[in-house]
Amino acid sequence: MRIGVLLLSLLMLSCGSQLNSVQKAEKDVQFNEINELVSSGNFDFSAYRATATKLGPVELTTNPNFLKFKNDSVTADLPFFGERYTGTGYGSGANGGIEFSGKAENLTIESDDHKKKIEINFSISNKQERFDVVVHVFSNHTTTVDVNSSQRSYISYRGVIKEVTPKS
Repeated sequence: MRIGVLLLSLLMLSCGSQLNSVQKAEKDVQFNEINELVSSGNFDFSAYRATATKLGPVELTTNPNFLKFKNDSVTADLPFFGERYTGTGYGSGANGGIEFSGKAENLTIESDDHKKKIEINFSISNKQERFDVVVHVFSNHTTTVDVNSSQRSYISYRGVIKEVTPKS
């Protein structure tokens, strides 16, 4: 009886280690794909949740939004929920969201092979405010975008990145 339990335990351990090896290999493949996508400089982020200071999570499933990368240019239209420290002028951010378009300043991209994570940092300004943005991309395409603004409270978005498909 003891031998049977011992053999069963060894069998389960060996299967577990094989499964872990398969899972690790899958994560490696996914991370390589994400690395290639980010390195291409051509991808879109879409958020399904926003979390603002002093507010809980807000689901964005019915709220269109995006953060688009094309080489070193970035365009964003993200909803904002939180506090504004100063008002905006007429014709600026009519929907009150975080909007910018232009060349990313101080752009850095760091890949962490151990944590299977890529971090993209950049700054960008529109006519009224400056944004410092940190994008965390994980091997399963899950992405977090943290935005610090010169005129608003901190906000974070959770979503996914995907490859930009050419328009036909």
